[in-house]
Amino acid sequence: TFHKMAQSLKEAAQKERAIVDNAVDLICALDGDGNFLKLNPACETVLGSSLERLKGTNIREYLPRCELAVFESNFDKVLKLDQAHKFECQFQHDGGVVDLLWSMRWVAHDQSIFCVAHDLTERKKVERLRQDLTCSGVSDQTAV
Repeated sequence: TFHKMAQSLKEAAQKERAIVDNAVDLICALDGDGNFLKLNPACETVLGSSLERLKGTNIREYLPRCELAVFESNFDKVLKLDQAHKFECQFQHDGGVVDLLWSMRWVAHDQSIFCVAHDLTERKKVERLRQDLTCSGVSDQTAV
């Protein structure tokens, strides 16, 4: 019946929304200028700002100055490509920075960019520490 079908659709939409709302990764939609349109709750944790503050602001406001060129280049690619584009970029977070792996896709009929960002900060810290140890180990061996 119609009511069962309507109930099934409602339940499916609720399950879909639960996936987005409970995801650990940042999930958002941007307009073609880079303004946040929709955000999941993980955005607060990843970017360190409330959903209310983030909504309507431009994503560039959260970029360290040194990352602007990298971001702009990749953002332009997203707008031109008809496929998902991945890139790494740092973002400001409570006075520090977070390393994020972005996956973005422009969807013309929605006039939106759909994004998922995975926090790489801890992995990057380990990689930097490993590199520092390797470099210091190499210099110690050459001194012997």
